[in-house]
Formats: sequence, structure tokens, C-alpha cells
Amino acid sequence: NYNINFDRILGYQNTKVLLAYNDYCTANGKTDNLVIPVEHLKTFAEQNPAPANSTGWYIPSPKEMHMLIYKDVDNIFDAHDYNESYIETCRIVDASISAVGGDVVRTRNNSKSYWPSSEISARSTFCILSSSLVMYSAAKTDSGNMNARAVCAF
Repeated sequence: NYNINFDRILGYQNTKVLLAYNDYCTANGKTDNLVIPVEHLKTFAEQNPAPANSTGWYIPSPKEMHMLIYKDVDNIFDAHDYNESYIETCRIVDASISAVGGDVVRTRNNSKSYWPSSEISARSTFCILSSSLVMYSAAKTDSGNMNARAVCAF
């Protein structure tokens, strides 16, 4: 049951595995199999060095994205309360991001889809729609209208 893995904070570990996978694909001429969000993360990290006392940039797991957009809950598939009073964490995060001129995580009128670092299968992952927390399946090699949100831990 892959739902269990979505309720774990594994973004850093997942990203390390995906970086190694992309390195393997590049070294073996399989660039059609690259995980696009990880390639975006590499570019972002080159242009925006992470603080020295952090983990470095990584793509959050669904649980971590859920915490950024909504709040921490035991089962992210069952937590869809759209009451604005339940997004205190997101307000704090977005205020900090706005203060340094970055793109906020969650907006009600202009929703974004984010790639989490967890996979469903060898070819697909879930994406999270920021305005409603809806999770849906997408191909890992399709960049589409998805966003890769870089985070780091201290």
C-alpha cells in the first residue's frame, strides 16, 4: 500500500535516490528516462546555493508538501479541510518566502501543481494541487505544468 509511504517525511532520502538515478541515466545514455523535477532541482541548486548548515536543497515528500500547504496530519489522503484557518503553517512559510521575493507555495486563486519526491511506480509519481490538496498521478518524465519546490532542513 503506497499510501503508507506518503505519510512519511522522506523527501531528502527520496531526492538522493532520484539524483543517483538521473546520474545513472545520464552516464548510460538514457536521458529520456530522467526525472525532470530532479533536473530542475539541480539547476536551482547551482543558481541558489543552500545555507552551509543545512541539508542542501531537496524535493519534499508528499507529507512534507502537505505540511507546507496545509498542516501536519496523520493521514494526508483524509485531510482536506478547506477552511482557511487550517493553513497557519502555509501562511508563515509564504510570508517568509514573500519577504525575500520568492514564489509563495499556496494561493487560492492561482493554484500550482507540485512534484513530491515519492514515486508510485518506475514511471509515475503523485502531484499535489496547492489550492485543494488534491493528489493525482503524473509521468515522472513529463514536465507539463508541474513545479518542483526546493526545500532544505537545518
